[in-house]
Amino acid sequence: MKTPSLVVLVGAVVAAVALVPAEEPMKKTRFQRVDANGDGRIEADEYAAFCASQAGAMDANRDGVISEDEAKAQARAEVDRDPDHDGPATVLEYLGQPCAAKADPTLGLDAIRFDAMDADRDGRIGIEEFLVHGAAWFAAADADQDGRLTADELAAAYLAILKRAHRAAGDSKTTVAEWVRFFVPGVGPAPGPVPAALPREEELATEDLQVRVRAPGGADWEFERFVDAKGEAPVALVKARRKDRTQFFFLMAKVYTVPQNQVLPAEEVMMRAYRKNYEKLFTDIRYETSGPVEFRGYEGHETQITMRHAKIGEIKKLERIVADGRNVFLVSAEGKPEVWPEMTGVVERWFATVEFKALPPR
Repeated sequence: MKTPSLVVLVGAVVAAVALVPAEEPMKKTRFQRVDANGDGRIEADEYAAFCASQAGAMDANRDGVISEDEAKAQARAEVDRDPDHDGPATVLEYLGQPCAAKADPTLGLDAIRFDAMDADRDGRIGIEEFLVHGAAWFAAADADQDGRLTADELAAAYLAILKRAHRAAGDSKTTVAEWVRFFVPGVGPAPGPVPAALPREEELATEDLQVRVRAPGGADWEFERFVDAKGEAPVALVKARRKDRTQFFFLMAKVYTVPQNQVLPAEEVMMRAYRKNYEKLFTDIRYETSGPVEFRGYEGHETQITMRHAKIGEIKKLERIVADGRNVFLVSAEGKPEVWPEMTGVVERWFATVEFKALPPR
């Protein structure tokens, strides 16, 4: 079975059981929302990507821990999004399509674990497996067995899961990572960048939440997250890239730490260190603008550069950095000049929504 890495899979189980993901159209069934590539089968990475659509939903205060109050609030919010707005949800509303097979009541709240749904152990979930297990989870959560799921029943199911995760973790709280591992057995940190599809307009973040930003919407983007906390130069970053390389466009938000003897003001980092690297990779480097900029109350430096890459051709780049002690915070956008006009809103949103945990607003 292909198991996804634990890279911003926060709120995984919440997404798996959420009545209606916040950004998804109501006309799609639950299976269609998870089956991102539309091939009629759900693989572990697709399931994980769907789970990521509710990344910030349960952990409302972004402290990395799921509290009982947060679980209850999430349950109320999900039932409030019931399709016909009559409060409790039916299993048909929950799944978005009829389930012909009878749910197995013995599965209980474990029904939506990936390994439970993958009954034939082929590493993929078929529609029948998905529907039967979804209905089984619904039946387990429907405490009074009246065929309708209320906010209180959903909250009770979440709290039961929290208690089990507490025991599994061996302490009195459930972190987001522990919650995910409980429902996706074997999930662990990735050794490097891991591409993943994201639903429309969802948060893109590193596992440690050092970097967070609103991801571009649409299916024509691919995403990466990377964290390396070892050594004297830890780094955390997120990337978004257009899949169509003929329409090259690339976004990045990054924080990294430099040795004490390499600490420089933002302008020197940009105009000396970065320029030296660019001269190795590009030709015809032209700085269209370069000057100081304010970012979250900190003094930084911003440049707009045009340069030529041997394979891609001419590239336009907007780059902003803040140097605070040994930490350097970077936000950038680059792409073919002819693509930039349609990306203006995307770039503005990327720069406006990026947050760095180590750079709180002043």
